[in-house]
Amino acid sequence: MSEQKAEIAKAMDIISRLGLRGVVELLFHPVLLPLYVFPAWIRSLWASRILLWGQWSKYHGFHAHNALNCLTYRTQWININRYGRISKSHTLGLGGYSIANWWHLSSIASYIYANAGAVTTLLCTIFWVSGHLLWLQATSWKWVLILTTILMFSTTSYFMAFARQNYQMLSWMWLPIALYGLLNGEMVIAIFAFFAAALMGITALFVSVFMVIALALQKDNLYMLLVLLPALAVTVFKFMPVIKTGGLRSSLFMISKAVGFVHFNARLKRKAMRFNLFNLYFLLLYGISLSLIWSGSERVPVLLLVAYLLFLMNQRFMRFADEESVIMVFVTVAMSYALMAPASVVVVFGLIAAVSPLPIVLSWPKPKASGSFLRLIDYSPFDITNLYEAIQKFLSVPQGARILFAFNDPIDEYEKIFDGQRFLIELPLVVASEKQIHLFPDWYAVSETNYPEAPSIWGRDPVAVERNAKYWGAQYVIVYQEAGDLESQWNEKFDLVSVFSWKDWEAELRGDVLWYGYSKPPVWFLLKVKT
Repeated sequence: MSEQKAEIAKAMDIISRLGLRGVVELLFHPVLLPLYVFPAWIRSLWASRILLWGQWSKYHGFHAHNALNCLTYRTQWININRYGRISKSHTLGLGGYSIANWWHLSSIASYIYANAGAVTTLLCTIFWVSGHLLWLQATSWKWVLILTTILMFSTTSYFMAFARQNYQMLSWMWLPIALYGLLNGEMVIAIFAFFAAALMGITALFVSVFMVIALALQKDNLYMLLVLLPALAVTVFKFMPVIKTGGLRSSLFMISKAVGFVHFNARLKRKAMRFNLFNLYFLLLYGISLSLIWSGSERVPVLLLVAYLLFLMNQRFMRFADEESVIMVFVTVAMSYALMAPASVVVVFGLIAAVSPLPIVLSWPKPKASGSFLRLIDYSPFDITNLYEAIQKFLSVPQGARILFAFNDPIDEYEKIFDGQRFLIELPLVVASEKQIHLFPDWYAVSETNYPEAPSIWGRDPVAVERNAKYWGAQYVIVYQEAGDLESQWNEKFDLVSVFSWKDWEAELRGDVLWYGYSKPPVWFLLKVKT
């Protein structure tokens, strides 16, 4: 409760310091934002024309944070492609990670996103918006074009295309088509779209089950549940590798602990699922949207109620999806009900409330102070080539080597793993997988040791690092400092191999700060254990 009061006090302090312009922008931002989003779309699309010439694997996103963080999906694809679905990877986890644990991943989506990250989010967002044009067959063409234009030039669409989304967009882009079929009795269309969404990911199917059940109960027609059968079938098929390897129960338990659904026998627990300013803002905004669309509709928007509850559940009780995903769910359902409602100003404002949150809330990286709430960042494809080659040189060790990355013990907080460098480590992890080097701990090693009696993978002082390297059979270690040359305390037991300073790459990162809790960019030192 004290944390919630602190968040509210923080918000009130910000509001109290607003000038006249700030008050006007805050109150009328849903109406004013299209005037800023439209030119931002044009500028960012123009900056993205380089994608027309290919080499898509160089561009994993439109800014450093997204491009580097999403390299985790490239790491996954490298290991799926190399070892297959029923084998173990010697470069993941503790050195024998079962790839069958990735039953929730689509091989098709993993391949596409691993090789064309920026193109994927941009084109899939455009496909997602365009999918609502199917309503031209069911309602007034003017109403459809007005609402689709509002969605296209909203902050939600803009930031999902350029800043926030990942491979899940390959799945979410089918949801408008699925809802159109479901709400208009076009069951063949619904079956196809739900199947396509499930083929690309499991989260969309998870939320769809709740929505289809709710609509079936509202219409007193349980036969509607049949539209999910092909989608469920393809999802069950995804479980085959983990069932074949006999690890289904342990895999489900491991994932349940990671998402915060189960705390039993978990050393690390999620602390961030609370009513912070982000969640309070969206719950208020979506509550207004729900109320306005409901008041302008001819029926109870049961699916929108479900979407609102799913957002609340994900942000507070069980994190089954990224926040971007539950935003996609609510906005897509709000759009469908707005299209289905009689044309009215009330519904228009209800949709605008859903699709046009303040840019600072969804923007990444956060815009520097500009005196305006409505400022949008322009985006362009982020080329990872130079950074990639630099990390390849940094990891100059033989194939098959083991490298321990020394981090502080997060004690019991999941959010503290990797010492504020969680976005930085994805690049060396993907390079290590390509070079068949075992670099750990990674996300999978954290999951494998997430129980109270687990052997330690943590510690940054020379004694702890030497002990852990010996226990895990690591011939090399990576230690970090905020600045300067390697401290002399490491000289007795380790030999310096190479150095990588993030300060040298600040310009390349376009000012995007990817390290947290440090006054200066970290410096990494690759050391060899003396024998």
